[in-house]
Amino acid sequence: MKFHRIYFSILFFCVQFSYAQFTSDALRLSSSGFGVSARSLGMGNSYTALANDYSSVFWNPAGLGQIQNSEISVNLSHFIFSDKSDYLTQKETFSNSTTNLNAVGFVFPLPTIRGSFVLALGYSQTTNFTTGLKFSGFNSNSSIIQDWAKDGDVFPLREDGYQSLAYQLWLANIDSVFNGTDWNYHFDSPIKKQLQQSGSILEDGGLDRWSISAAVEAAPQLFLGATLNIIRGKYGFIREYREEDTKGSYNLSPFDFEKLSIQETIEEDIGGFDMQLGMLYNFGNHGSFGIKLQTPTLISTEERFRTLRTVKFTTATPNRQAIETFDEPKLSKPAYQTNYDITSPLVMSVGAAYYIGELLLSGSAEFSDWKQLSFSDIPPDLKYLNTEIKDRFQSTLGFRGGAEYQVPKTVFSLRGGFMLLPSPYKGDPSTFSKKYITGGLGALLEDAVAIDIAYALGCWDSFTDAPNKGFTVLEKITTHTVYTTLTYRY
Repeated sequence: MKFHRIYFSILFFCVQFSYAQFTSDALRLSSSGFGVSARSLGMGNSYTALANDYSSVFWNPAGLGQIQNSEISVNLSHFIFSDKSDYLTQKETFSNSTTNLNAVGFVFPLPTIRGSFVLALGYSQTTNFTTGLKFSGFNSNSSIIQDWAKDGDVFPLREDGYQSLAYQLWLANIDSVFNGTDWNYHFDSPIKKQLQQSGSILEDGGLDRWSISAAVEAAPQLFLGATLNIIRGKYGFIREYREEDTKGSYNLSPFDFEKLSIQETIEEDIGGFDMQLGMLYNFGNHGSFGIKLQTPTLISTEERFRTLRTVKFTTATPNRQAIETFDEPKLSKPAYQTNYDITSPLVMSVGAAYYIGELLLSGSAEFSDWKQLSFSDIPPDLKYLNTEIKDRFQSTLGFRGGAEYQVPKTVFSLRGGFMLLPSPYKGDPSTFSKKYITGGLGALLEDAVAIDIAYALGCWDSFTDAPNKGFTVLEKITTHTVYTTLTYRY
């Protein structure tokens, strides 16, 4: 005996409320970003021991103590994210880009009897969430429908009336069998495989920092500094996933299954704060040494999350007409809202710089213990995320190096650098480490106006779990970043 429905429509919509927090959310909000200066980017952001302009606010606030003239700095950025995906041996390419005024800063040296005392304040967008992904492939072995209601599994009769998402979407029926004393109910879910699967992910937004910094020369050539950052930002996420019967494998009487679509949207409002503490010692014309500590960032997030699922059927008989359709629910109305807090790990950077004539060499190392990431003020059923962080994450030691050459008898400087930032996930191969090659050019006009431009090429491998359980999308990611900084000193 089977229970079947009478199908009166070609479209059916189902909205599910759910949580969206994952360990990747904590990681994304804890990333420090690319900084705020074309000079530093051109030198591979190896600026911990070299900071001597407004970007010291970000790289090492102690470096502000070296500045003797007031300064106004403006930085423009252009970012391109490119993703080459591989899903079920089919390859796709997708890109996303953004252009921003990502820093405006002011530096004010104050009169002192001896040493120095310097203040700085400004705005910067140091973290950019712009990414994208597109994938597609023919799956001859699996369907997400079987994740919702596996064919032959016991039908879950629950007191709250929720039976199965696949059942609600008319993608599964109930097969009842009388065993002599009672009825047993099982899913009759014939859509199992032979479907074209595709999807896309689009992310945008960023973290803005409003910073105030101070630095002093505590002893001859020894500088100490601190920065307080007030953080505000937004994050947007849209993921779409589709399964289509492109080969006509399923003829469900009286309708054929044609297409299943899933759309997930997330909107986040983000706020928080952190501090940076720095020390820098200058060896005169020989070089310098610096240390920076970034305190754990305390972040509060207000998240609105919605999942919309759409199923389309077509008639098995060409002359059959649909007699009713349902309008799509408005996505502008938030379906689920939650608040949660994230604490990022303490980050320690150590760097050194050395002069060889007109050539300046610099390098730095950055230590982060990603196991210290944590969620707080989250629903009880998500407490496992903190255990998952301990299990999946690891400590990392990133390296940055760079060089700057002052072209003799000119106002021009040539720069180059590299960055190696290991993956925070345990067991990731070396190809998952983020690698950047950078270069730049600077010009100092009349000792008052500095114009700098820098370019960074980034590449690494990654993967994304497809909504269809057990399948992943392999990714090769390439980024292009261009910074242009204009600085006026007076």
